[in-house]
Amino acid sequence: MGELVQYNNMYYQWVKGDNIGRIEIFESYIDENNLNFIVFKSGKRINESLLLEYLIEVPEYQAKIVEDLNLESKIVEDLNLESPRVVDSNKENNPIMQLLLNQKKKEIEKLEIHLEIKIPKRELIEILRSSYGDEIENDIYQYINNQLDQNYIKEIITENIQQFIKTYYVSK
Repeated sequence: MGELVQYNNMYYQWVKGDNIGRIEIFESYIDENNLNFIVFKSGKRINESLLLEYLIEVPEYQAKIVEDLNLESKIVEDLNLESPRVVDSNKENNPIMQLLLNQKKKEIEKLEIHLEIKIPKRELIEILRSSYGDEIENDIYQYINNQLDQNYIKEIITENIQQFIKTYYVSK
């Protein structure tokens, strides 16, 4: 039987494959025919030897931010797909909101979001890469990802939506 490595982190995010961006929560380890697998609460599993190639460790607070953002996206998606009855009662009485929700033809536009992040200098990364190879990319990702909190992301999204409205509707 193979020996299972004990990982301390409970949260992982896919960075490669069909599930990119999805957060997984560790559930258990299993050993099948001398192959070690890590099983997640979603039911997905991955061979232990591939774990750090396909997933990165994510701190709990970041996993919660991603869950909240996914939940908000799902709510917005549901509002667009379902009847206006989903909207809370204050907005149902708003005639403008009723017109917006009941329109049949909608245009699709992209809302580009730009987040300011602090990054290490290229020279430092070149030195680290010469010592540690490409495995530093996960650490760089983690370093940048740790800077993003839910309030900051919501603030940037709000500003971008307001700017989009001004440039798309007002300036034309």
